[in-house]
Amino acid sequence: MGKQLNIFLSQIHEFIYKLKSGAKINSDIGKKLNSNITNVSNIINKINNDTLVILDSTEVIDSSIKNSEKSASNIKDFINKVIDEIDTQTAAVTESSSAIEELIASINSVSEISQNRIETVKKMKTVALSGEENMQKNLQSINN
Repeated sequence: MGKQLNIFLSQIHEFIYKLKSGAKINSDIGKKLNSNITNVSNIINKINNDTLVILDSTEVIDSSIKNSEKSASNIKDFINKVIDEIDTQTAAVTESSSAIEELIASINSVSEISQNRIETVKKMKTVALSGEENMQKNLQSINN
């Protein structure tokens, strides 16, 4: 039973390791997304400025470009919110992983205590059987 518990705990440990790895990857992706969005935003701003210089006399195009800027800003804000959410989830996963690791340590401790108690019970059984044999011998010698 102890062996099965150890296998189970090993599987939980592997699961936690994979969760942490996934959280790290998600965090890295979030950071890369933030960097890419900043670059995209800078490029969009440059394109908007160049377009305004070329087509400054057309109000329709100017209005369209302003709407595009708002959309880009909204997209950037949305992506930043997503990145913040990823960071929050990463922290939660890390916190959960720590709690699970503490739980595993407690289970390991209980398992070790149980193993020790099993050994103690086995020793007590051996002593009791030996005592029973001695009592039988004593009774036989008294009866003889």
